[in-house]
Amino acid sequence: MPPVAAGDAAKWALLLRQLGTTSSMEEAVVFAVENPGKADEFVAAAVSWMRVNAGLRMRILMAIDQICARASAAPSAEASGSRPAFVNAVRAYMTLMFKALLLRDGPTQPPADMTVRVRKLLQKWEKRGTFSAAELGDARSLLDAAEG
Repeated sequence: MPPVAAGDAAKWALLLRQLGTTSSMEEAVVFAVENPGKADEFVAAAVSWMRVNAGLRMRILMAIDQICARASAAPSAEASGSRPAFVNAVRAYMTLMFKALLLRDGPTQPPADMTVRVRKLLQKWEKRGTFSAAELGDARSLLDAAEG
């Protein structure tokens, strides 16, 4: 897979920074779905942002969810019968993503409303077939540990 062009990486970073609004969420989702060849780099960047931007962690996760849903529903994904590149990239980075989202330094636990939203998201991913129960196992273990 070719490296992300500097312009694409910069645009993706800007979109991640601006996830505070609905319009920027939509723009990030569309940009990612339109650039499936850059899925690995985009997911890696999103995980890095989750590590350092506590206020955007859930917004980034919600964007990832929307990107997975749209990529899976795209005609090319349905025709090929294989997983879209973005879904594969999320699977590859899933443990790191949920560690960045849920694990904190020291005794601080993530807010209860966050863990409830994450649990619902994992259930949704399994129900719609985005990921299998086995693929979600590490994420669920991290969630259980974060809940104490």
